[in-house]
Amino acid sequence: MSETAFAFANNNFQNDEGGTAPDPFYQRFRERHAERVEVALKHAPEMTVYDGDSPMTTEVNYDAPQIIDFPDLSGISQTRPQVIFHALQEWEGYVLEHDKKEFTARLLDLTAGSRQEEEAVIPLDEISEDDLKRLCPGSIFRWVIGYERSASGTKKRVSQIVFRDLPAMTEKDMSEGEEWAKKIAQSIID
Repeated sequence: MSETAFAFANNNFQNDEGGTAPDPFYQRFRERHAERVEVALKHAPEMTVYDGDSPMTTEVNYDAPQIIDFPDLSGISQTRPQVIFHALQEWEGYVLEHDKKEFTARLLDLTAGSRQEEEAVIPLDEISEDDLKRLCPGSIFRWVIGYERSASGTKKRVSQIVFRDLPAMTEKDMSEGEEWAKKIAQSIID
């Protein structure tokens, strides 16, 4: 309870003669609610009540019952709940072609450790808005399907495709690649 629980801002008002007089509303409040003021004073450790312009300080030692019993929170962890992901299947792939609804990709099964590529047609709905900007022939991505378990124990199946941010190719990279390809082609012919 605040110090001014029973006090009003400016308990006096100006009368017609230009002087001040006690506010009649404040006086009526004190008369009507005297019992409430006394009860509040008994349950407050220290509080200042204004009687007109002069404050009355009251020190009260009491053993009042606790209104709210707060639980002990010291044993609760302040870290964020952990989400655990268990991968069932994982592929690495690259985009062959795409249209407005889907894209075709070559995939390498990382879970089985297979070296044989598979071809898949994947709906664009599987890709996040940010990754749609990266979708073009040759884009490399990783696709994971698995279960996600929240800290509360809720389990849900998740499919996530993430495109890699690879550095852009420079003219030097292109010319070195062409030279390497010519050397390999020449070695095959010879």
